[in-house]
Amino acid sequence: MAKVRILFVDDEPNVLQGLQRLLRPLRDQWDMETAGGGSEALERLAQTPFDVIVSDMRMPGMDGAELLNRVMLLYPGMIRIVLSGYSNQENFSRSIGPMHQYLSKPCTLAQLENCINRACFLHDHLKKNQTLLALISRLQTLPSMPALYTQVVSELKQDEPSLEKISQLIFQDPSMTAKILQLANSSFFGFYSQIADPLRAIKVLGLDMIHSLVLTYQIFSQLDSKLPATFNLAKLWNHQLCVAQASKKLVFLWGLNKSIREEAFLAGLLHDLGQLILAANYPDEFLRLLALSQDIFPSVQAEQDALGVTHADLAAGLFALWGLPTSIIEAVLYHHQPPPAWFYPAPTAVTAVYVAEQLIQAPATDDVAPYLETLNLLDTLPSARKICQDTLAGASELEGWPHE
Repeated sequence: MAKVRILFVDDEPNVLQGLQRLLRPLRDQWDMETAGGGSEALERLAQTPFDVIVSDMRMPGMDGAELLNRVMLLYPGMIRIVLSGYSNQENFSRSIGPMHQYLSKPCTLAQLENCINRACFLHDHLKKNQTLLALISRLQTLPSMPALYTQVVSELKQDEPSLEKISQLIFQDPSMTAKILQLANSSFFGFYSQIADPLRAIKVLGLDMIHSLVLTYQIFSQLDSKLPATFNLAKLWNHQLCVAQASKKLVFLWGLNKSIREEAFLAGLLHDLGQLILAANYPDEFLRLLALSQDIFPSVQAEQDALGVTHADLAAGLFALWGLPTSIIEAVLYHHQPPPAWFYPAPTAVTAVYVAEQLIQAPATDDVAPYLETLNLLDTLPSARKICQDTLAGASELEGWPHE
Protein backbone atom coordinates (compact mmCIF):
# COMPACT_ATOMS: atom_id res chain seq x y z
CA MET A 1 0.00 0.00 0.00
CA ALA A 2 1.34 3.47 -0.93
CA LYS A 3 2.57 5.67 1.87
CA VAL A 4 0.47 8.66 2.94
CA ARG A 5 2.21 11.89 1.95
CA ILE A 6 1.89 14.62 4.61
CA LEU A 7 3.01 18.25 4.59
CA PHE A 8 3.48 19.87 8.00
CA VAL A 9 3.43 23.69 8.08
CA ASP A 10 4.70 25.79 11.01
CA ASP A 11 6.75 28.97 11.32
CA GLU A 12 8.65 27.57 14.32
CA PRO A 13 11.65 25.45 13.19
CA ASN A 14 11.81 23.80 16.63
CA VAL A 15 8.22 22.58 16.24
CA LEU A 16 8.95 21.06 12.83
CA GLN A 17 12.10 19.38 14.15
CA GLY A 18 10.10 18.03 17.10
CA LEU A 19 7.47 16.62 14.73
CA GLN A 20 10.16 14.90 12.67
CA ARG A 21 11.54 13.23 15.80
CA LEU A 22 8.06 12.35 17.06
CA LEU A 23 7.02 10.77 13.77
CA ARG A 24 10.17 8.76 13.12
CA PRO A 25 8.44 5.49 14.23
CA LEU A 26 5.86 6.03 11.45
CA ARG A 27 8.33 6.46 8.58
CA ASP A 28 7.24 3.14 7.05
CA GLN A 29 3.64 4.43 6.81
CA TRP A 30 4.05 8.14 6.08
CA ASP A 31 6.26 10.31 3.87
CA MET A 32 6.56 13.56 5.81
CA GLU A 33 7.83 16.92 4.55
CA THR A 34 7.79 20.35 6.17
CA ALA A 35 7.27 23.99 5.21
CA GLY A 36 8.10 27.08 7.27
CA GLY A 37 5.00 29.09 6.37
CA GLY A 38 1.98 29.44 4.14
CA SER A 39 3.75 30.74 1.03
CA GLU A 40 6.39 28.01 1.17
CA ALA A 41 3.64 25.41 1.65
CA LEU A 42 1.80 26.55 -1.49
CA GLU A 43 5.05 26.39 -3.47
CA ARG A 44 5.64 22.82 -2.30
CA LEU A 45 2.06 21.80 -3.10
CA ALA A 46 2.41 23.19 -6.64
CA GLN A 47 5.48 20.99 -7.18
CA THR A 48 4.48 17.74 -5.45
CA PRO A 49 1.13 16.09 -4.65
CA PHE A 50 0.30 15.48 -0.98
CA ASP A 51 -2.55 13.57 0.67
CA VAL A 52 -2.68 15.56 3.93
CA ILE A 53 -1.68 19.04 5.08
CA VAL A 54 -1.25 19.77 8.81
CA SER A 55 -0.91 23.47 9.57
CA ASP A 56 -0.40 25.72 12.56
CA MET A 57 -3.03 28.45 12.91
CA ARG A 58 -1.13 31.60 13.91
CA MET A 59 1.75 32.29 11.52
CA PRO A 60 3.17 35.61 10.26
CA GLY A 61 2.11 36.69 6.79
CA MET A 62 -0.34 34.00 5.70
CA ASP A 63 -2.00 32.38 8.72
CA GLY A 64 -3.36 28.84 8.86
CA ALA A 65 -6.96 29.80 8.09
CA GLU A 66 -5.96 31.62 4.89
CA LEU A 67 -3.61 28.79 3.87
CA LEU A 68 -6.24 26.10 4.34
CA ASN A 69 -8.81 28.18 2.47
CA ARG A 70 -6.45 28.37 -0.50
CA VAL A 71 -5.68 24.65 -0.27
CA MET A 72 -9.41 23.91 -0.20
CA LEU A 73 -9.88 25.82 -3.47
CA LEU A 74 -6.74 24.57 -5.24
CA TYR A 75 -6.64 20.97 -3.97
CA PRO A 76 -10.16 20.09 -2.77
CA GLY A 77 -9.33 16.41 -2.35
CA MET A 78 -6.57 17.05 0.20
CA ILE A 79 -7.22 16.35 3.89
CA ARG A 80 -6.79 19.55 5.92
CA ILE A 81 -5.86 19.45 9.62
CA VAL A 82 -5.15 22.26 12.09
CA LEU A 83 -2.44 21.65 14.73
CA SER A 84 -2.42 24.68 17.02
CA GLY A 85 -1.56 25.74 20.52
CA TYR A 86 -4.39 28.27 20.78
CA SER A 87 -7.92 27.81 22.09
CA ASN A 88 -10.21 25.28 20.43
CA GLN A 89 -13.06 27.76 20.12
CA GLU A 90 -11.01 30.48 18.46
CA ASN A 91 -9.52 28.15 15.88
CA PHE A 92 -12.68 26.14 15.29
CA SER A 93 -14.76 29.22 14.50
CA ARG A 94 -12.14 30.73 12.16
CA SER A 95 -11.35 27.55 10.24
CA ILE A 96 -14.65 25.65 10.29
CA GLY A 97 -14.92 25.85 6.50
CA PRO A 98 -11.44 24.76 5.37
CA MET A 99 -10.64 22.47 8.31
CA HIS A 100 -11.39 18.75 8.42
CA GLN A 101 -9.93 18.09 11.87
CA TYR A 102 -8.42 20.03 14.78
CA LEU A 103 -5.56 19.01 17.10
CA SER A 104 -4.22 20.94 20.08
CA LYS A 105 -0.52 21.38 20.81
CA PRO A 106 1.14 19.57 22.36
CA CYS A 107 -0.22 16.26 21.10
CA THR A 108 1.12 12.75 21.46
CA LEU A 109 2.22 10.46 18.66
CA ALA A 110 -0.87 8.31 19.26
CA GLN A 111 -3.20 11.33 19.00
CA LEU A 112 -1.62 12.56 15.77
CA GLU A 113 -1.51 9.08 14.23
CA ASN A 114 -5.14 8.40 15.13
CA CYS A 115 -6.31 11.76 13.78
CA ILE A 116 -4.61 11.35 10.42
CA ASN A 117 -5.55 7.68 10.06
CA ARG A 118 -9.21 8.46 10.79
CA ALA A 119 -9.26 11.28 8.26
CA CYS A 120 -7.66 9.07 5.59
CA PHE A 121 -10.01 6.17 6.40
CA LEU A 122 -13.09 8.36 6.02
CA HIS A 123 -11.77 10.02 2.87
CA ASP A 124 -11.04 6.64 1.27
CA HIS A 125 -14.39 5.20 2.40
CA LEU A 126 -16.33 7.97 0.68
CA LYS A 127 -14.05 8.11 -2.36
CA LYS A 128 -14.09 4.35 -3.00
CA ASN A 129 -17.85 3.97 -2.57
CA GLN A 130 -18.62 4.07 -6.28
CA THR A 131 -22.33 3.48 -5.71
CA LEU A 132 -22.46 6.54 -3.47
CA LEU A 133 -20.52 8.70 -5.92
CA ALA A 134 -22.71 7.57 -8.81
CA LEU A 135 -25.88 8.25 -6.82
CA ILE A 136 -24.75 11.75 -5.81
CA SER A 137 -23.75 12.58 -9.40
CA ARG A 138 -27.20 11.81 -10.80
CA LEU A 139 -29.35 13.39 -8.11
CA GLN A 140 -31.56 16.11 -9.53
CA THR A 141 -32.37 17.74 -6.19
CA LEU A 142 -29.24 18.13 -4.07
CA PRO A 143 -29.19 20.95 -1.52
CA SER A 144 -26.48 23.56 -1.82
CA MET A 145 -24.66 25.15 1.08
CA PRO A 146 -27.20 27.81 2.17
CA ALA A 147 -26.11 31.36 1.40
CA LEU A 148 -27.41 32.63 4.75
CA TYR A 149 -25.33 30.02 6.60
CA THR A 150 -22.22 31.02 4.64
CA GLN A 151 -22.80 34.68 5.55
CA VAL A 152 -23.36 33.88 9.23
CA VAL A 153 -20.22 31.71 9.41
CA SER A 154 -18.24 34.45 7.64
CA GLU A 155 -19.24 36.91 10.36
CA LEU A 156 -18.52 34.35 13.10
CA LYS A 157 -14.97 34.01 11.74
CA GLN A 158 -14.26 37.68 12.42
CA ASP A 159 -12.01 38.51 15.38
CA GLU A 160 -15.00 40.23 17.03
CA PRO A 161 -18.23 38.83 15.53
CA SER A 162 -21.12 41.31 15.57
CA LEU A 163 -24.35 39.96 17.02
CA GLU A 164 -26.20 42.83 15.36
CA LYS A 165 -24.86 41.93 11.89
CA ILE A 166 -25.74 38.27 12.39
CA SER A 167 -29.21 39.27 13.58
CA GLN A 168 -29.75 41.47 10.53
CA LEU A 169 -28.77 38.60 8.24
CA ILE A 170 -31.16 36.18 9.92
CA PHE A 171 -34.05 38.67 10.04
CA GLN A 172 -34.02 38.71 6.22
CA ASP A 173 -35.56 35.23 6.40
CA PRO A 174 -38.97 35.54 8.13
CA SER A 175 -39.43 31.77 8.38
CA MET A 176 -36.01 31.35 10.01
CA THR A 177 -36.82 34.18 12.43
CA ALA A 178 -40.12 32.52 13.34
CA LYS A 179 -38.38 29.21 14.05
CA ILE A 180 -35.82 30.92 16.30
CA LEU A 181 -38.58 32.67 18.24
CA GLN A 182 -40.46 29.40 18.62
CA LEU A 183 -37.42 27.56 19.96
CA ALA A 184 -36.36 30.42 22.25
CA ASN A 185 -39.81 30.30 23.88
CA SER A 186 -39.68 26.53 24.28
CA SER A 187 -38.88 24.84 27.58
CA PHE A 188 -37.38 22.08 25.39
CA PHE A 189 -34.16 24.11 25.50
CA GLY A 190 -34.60 25.08 29.13
CA PHE A 191 -35.98 28.57 28.52
CA TYR A 192 -39.14 29.59 30.34
CA SER A 193 -39.57 33.36 29.84
CA GLN A 194 -41.69 34.76 27.02
CA ILE A 195 -39.49 36.25 24.28
CA ALA A 196 -41.02 38.36 21.51
CA ASP A 197 -37.88 40.21 20.37
CA PRO A 198 -35.91 38.21 17.72
CA LEU A 199 -32.60 39.81 18.77
CA ARG A 200 -33.13 38.69 22.37
CA ALA A 201 -34.07 35.23 21.09
CA ILE A 202 -30.73 34.99 19.29
CA LYS A 203 -28.90 36.07 22.45
CA VAL A 204 -30.78 33.47 24.52
CA LEU A 205 -30.11 30.59 22.12
CA GLY A 206 -26.48 31.59 21.58
CA LEU A 207 -24.51 31.99 18.36
CA ASP A 208 -23.28 28.39 18.28
CA MET A 209 -26.83 27.03 18.32
CA ILE A 210 -27.99 29.72 15.88
CA HIS A 211 -25.45 28.80 13.23
CA SER A 212 -26.43 25.13 13.52
CA LEU A 213 -30.13 25.95 13.24
CA VAL A 214 -29.59 28.22 10.22
CA LEU A 215 -27.73 25.50 8.32
CA THR A 216 -30.26 22.75 9.06
CA TYR A 217 -33.40 24.81 8.63
CA GLN A 218 -32.34 26.25 5.30
CA ILE A 219 -31.39 22.82 3.95
CA PHE A 220 -34.85 21.58 4.94
CA SER A 221 -36.40 24.60 3.22
CA GLN A 222 -34.55 23.88 -0.04
CA LEU A 223 -36.05 20.38 -0.21
CA ASP A 224 -39.51 21.06 1.25
CA SER A 225 -41.34 21.58 -2.05
CA LYS A 226 -39.71 18.51 -3.65
CA LEU A 227 -40.93 16.00 -1.06
CA PRO A 228 -43.89 13.64 -1.53
CA ALA A 229 -47.08 14.97 0.06
CA THR A 230 -47.13 12.16 2.61
CA PHE A 231 -43.57 12.81 3.85
CA ASN A 232 -43.75 13.80 7.51
CA LEU A 233 -41.31 16.70 7.59
CA ALA A 234 -42.40 17.84 11.05
CA LYS A 235 -41.60 14.45 12.58
CA LEU A 236 -38.16 14.40 10.98
CA TRP A 237 -37.39 17.96 12.13
CA ASN A 238 -38.49 17.17 15.69
CA HIS A 239 -36.56 13.88 15.70
CA GLN A 240 -33.39 15.68 14.65
CA LEU A 241 -33.94 18.32 17.33
CA CYS A 242 -34.34 15.56 19.91
CA VAL A 243 -31.15 13.80 18.83
CA ALA A 244 -29.27 17.11 18.75
CA GLN A 245 -30.41 18.13 22.23
CA ALA A 246 -29.84 14.68 23.74
CA SER A 247 -26.40 14.45 22.12
CA LYS A 248 -25.40 17.77 23.64
CA LYS A 249 -26.58 16.62 27.09
CA LEU A 250 -24.71 13.31 26.76
CA VAL A 251 -21.49 15.17 26.00
CA PHE A 252 -22.07 17.19 29.19
CA LEU A 253 -22.79 13.95 31.12
CA TRP A 254 -19.43 12.56 30.05
CA GLY A 255 -17.59 15.75 31.01
CA LEU A 256 -16.42 16.67 27.52
CA ASN A 257 -15.58 20.21 26.43
CA LYS A 258 -17.77 22.92 24.93
CA SER A 259 -16.53 22.52 21.36
CA ILE A 260 -17.54 18.84 21.37
CA ARG A 261 -21.00 19.79 22.68
CA GLU A 262 -21.36 22.15 19.72
CA GLU A 263 -20.23 19.47 17.27
CA ALA A 264 -22.68 16.97 18.77
CA PHE A 265 -25.58 19.41 18.51
CA LEU A 266 -24.87 20.26 14.86
CA ALA A 267 -24.32 16.62 13.89
CA GLY A 268 -27.55 15.65 15.64
CA LEU A 269 -29.44 18.30 13.68
CA LEU A 270 -27.99 17.04 10.40
CA HIS A 271 -27.82 13.28 10.94
CA ASP A 272 -30.96 12.30 8.96
CA LEU A 273 -30.62 14.80 6.11
CA GLY A 274 -30.11 11.82 3.76
CA GLN A 275 -33.76 10.91 4.34
CA LEU A 276 -34.83 14.19 2.74
CA ILE A 277 -32.44 13.81 -0.18
CA LEU A 278 -33.73 10.31 -0.95
CA ALA A 279 -37.38 11.32 -0.61
CA ALA A 280 -36.92 14.41 -2.82
CA ASN A 281 -35.12 12.50 -5.57
CA TYR A 282 -36.78 9.08 -5.42
CA PRO A 283 -40.29 9.75 -4.05
CA ASP A 284 -41.89 6.56 -5.43
CA GLU A 285 -39.03 4.33 -4.29
CA PHE A 286 -38.93 6.09 -0.92
CA LEU A 287 -42.64 5.50 -0.32
CA ARG A 288 -42.26 1.86 -1.34
CA LEU A 289 -39.42 1.38 1.13
CA LEU A 290 -41.49 3.19 3.74
CA ALA A 291 -44.34 0.72 3.28
CA LEU A 292 -41.95 -2.21 3.56
CA SER A 293 -40.44 -0.84 6.77
CA GLN A 294 -43.83 -0.07 8.33
CA ASP A 295 -42.23 2.78 10.27
CA ILE A 296 -41.96 6.57 10.16
CA PHE A 297 -38.94 6.28 7.84
CA PRO A 298 -37.46 3.43 5.75
CA SER A 299 -35.09 1.04 7.49
CA VAL A 300 -31.37 1.29 6.83
CA GLN A 301 -31.34 -2.28 5.54
CA ALA A 302 -34.16 -1.53 3.08
CA GLU A 303 -32.18 1.46 1.72
CA GLN A 304 -29.03 -0.63 1.38
CA ASP A 305 -30.85 -3.45 -0.41
CA ALA A 306 -32.69 -1.15 -2.84
CA LEU A 307 -30.12 1.57 -3.53
CA GLY A 308 -26.76 0.17 -2.45
CA VAL A 309 -26.26 3.03 0.01
CA THR A 310 -28.02 4.34 3.11
CA HIS A 311 -29.23 7.82 4.00
CA ALA A 312 -26.25 8.05 6.37
CA ASP A 313 -23.80 7.38 3.50
CA LEU A 314 -25.55 9.95 1.33
CA ALA A 315 -25.54 12.76 3.91
CA ALA A 316 -21.92 12.06 4.90
CA GLY A 317 -20.88 12.16 1.23
CA LEU A 318 -22.62 15.52 0.74
CA PHE A 319 -21.03 17.01 3.86
CA ALA A 320 -17.62 15.81 2.68
CA LEU A 321 -18.19 17.64 -0.63
CA TRP A 322 -19.16 20.75 1.34
CA GLY A 323 -16.00 20.52 3.44
CA LEU A 324 -17.73 20.29 6.83
CA PRO A 325 -15.49 19.16 9.73
CA THR A 326 -14.65 15.46 9.78
CA SER A 327 -16.16 15.09 13.26
CA ILE A 328 -19.57 16.08 11.83
CA ILE A 329 -19.21 13.75 8.84
CA GLU A 330 -18.22 10.83 11.09
CA ALA A 331 -21.11 11.40 13.48
CA VAL A 332 -23.58 11.43 10.58
CA LEU A 333 -22.04 8.38 8.92
CA TYR A 334 -22.07 6.29 12.10
CA HIS A 335 -25.36 7.29 13.73
CA HIS A 336 -26.85 3.82 13.09
CA GLN A 337 -23.73 1.84 13.98
CA PRO A 338 -20.71 2.53 16.16
CA PRO A 339 -17.50 3.55 14.38
CA PRO A 340 -14.57 1.09 14.15
CA ALA A 341 -13.19 0.39 17.62
CA TRP A 342 -9.82 2.02 16.89
CA PHE A 343 -11.39 5.34 15.84
CA TYR A 344 -11.82 6.82 19.30
CA PRO A 345 -10.35 5.61 22.59
CA ALA A 346 -12.57 8.15 24.40
CA PRO A 347 -16.09 9.52 23.85
CA THR A 348 -16.67 12.23 21.22
CA ALA A 349 -19.54 13.81 19.30
CA VAL A 350 -19.69 10.58 17.25
CA THR A 351 -20.37 8.62 20.45
CA ALA A 352 -23.05 11.04 21.59
CA VAL A 353 -25.01 11.07 18.31
CA TYR A 354 -24.91 7.28 17.98
CA VAL A 355 -26.09 6.70 21.56
CA ALA A 356 -28.74 9.43 21.35
CA GLU A 357 -30.11 8.03 18.08
CA GLN A 358 -30.37 4.49 19.47
CA LEU A 359 -31.95 5.47 22.81
CA ILE A 360 -34.42 7.91 21.25
CA GLN A 361 -35.51 5.38 18.62
CA ALA A 362 -35.76 2.56 21.18
CA PRO A 363 -35.55 3.88 24.78
CA ALA A 364 -35.33 0.41 26.35
CA THR A 365 -32.61 -0.93 24.04
CA ASP A 366 -29.37 -2.33 25.40
CA ASP A 367 -27.73 -2.39 21.97
CA VAL A 368 -25.48 0.53 22.94
CA ALA A 369 -24.11 -1.28 26.00
CA PRO A 370 -21.18 -3.09 24.27
CA TYR A 371 -20.02 0.12 22.63
CA LEU A 372 -20.26 2.12 25.86
CA GLU A 373 -18.33 -0.61 27.65
CA THR A 374 -15.41 -0.26 25.20
CA LEU A 375 -15.22 3.41 26.24
CA ASN A 376 -15.59 2.66 29.98
CA LEU A 377 -18.97 4.41 29.96
CA LEU A 378 -21.28 1.50 30.68
CA ASP A 379 -22.07 2.85 34.16
CA THR A 380 -23.53 5.99 32.51
CA LEU A 381 -26.14 4.04 30.51
CA PRO A 382 -29.00 4.58 33.05
CA SER A 383 -28.33 8.34 33.06
CA ALA A 384 -28.03 8.40 29.27
CA ARG A 385 -31.33 6.56 28.96
CA LYS A 386 -33.04 9.09 31.25
CA ILE A 387 -31.62 12.03 29.29
CA CYS A 388 -33.07 10.64 26.07
CA GLN A 389 -36.42 9.80 27.66
CA ASP A 390 -36.71 13.30 29.17
CA THR A 391 -35.75 14.85 25.82
CA LEU A 392 -38.46 12.86 24.06
CA ALA A 393 -41.03 13.88 26.65
CA GLY A 394 -40.08 17.55 26.34
CA ALA A 395 -40.35 17.46 22.55
CA SER A 396 -44.13 17.00 22.72
CA GLU A 397 -44.58 20.79 22.97
CA LEU A 398 -42.76 21.51 19.72
CA GLU A 399 -45.02 22.40 16.82
CA GLY A 400 -42.68 21.10 14.17
CA TRP A 401 -42.26 22.81 10.86
CA PRO A 402 -43.60 26.38 10.72
CA HIS A 403 -44.85 27.80 7.42
CA GLU A 404 -45.26 31.41 8.48
